Amino acid sequence: MKVVLDCHYSANTARVAAVYFDAWQDKIPITSRVMAHNVASEYIPGQFYKRELPLLELILASDDTRYDAIVLDAYVDLGINHPGLGRHLANKLTYKVPIVGVAKTFYAGCSHAIPIYRGSSIRPLYVTAANMPIADAAAAVKSMHGANRLPTLLKMVDRIARGSDV
Repeated sequence: MKVVLDCHYSANTARVAAVYFDAWQDKIPITSRVMAHNVASEYIPGQFYKRELPLLELILASDDTRYDAIVLDAYVDLGINHPGLGRHLANKLTYKVPIVGVAKTFYAGCSHAIPIYRGSSIRPLYVTAANMPIADAAAAVKSMHGANRLPTLLKMVDRIARGSDV
């Protein structure tokens, strides 16, 4: 089983959402879950992980599943020797799992990210990865269900984290 994770913040509260799925091309998830928690840290550019990592750990620790892949709305690495949220998560987990980062905006210095174009969008998504070849991660994201720029399950986890109707 794979999982896509996202967080949303409001005042002092954060919501972390998880959407669970089997195959990269799945349109409908197996299930989803959301948890609320206090905001762990202020947002610091380049240190996003300090704010979001505790929330990801919280929802991943809520069951004992060993995932086949974890997908994040974030970068895995921000550059050479500059770990991003995905790398920090990979280092915290007790098992080795592919982590795929999908970012909507380019981070300066992240020249290793693979830009992918989905649907008719002229704006790319930027894919990074840990514990799997980055080209395979980009192909997996490109193959995900959805006719638009963002895959269906990434849009879904964003809406759940925000508390919007799914």
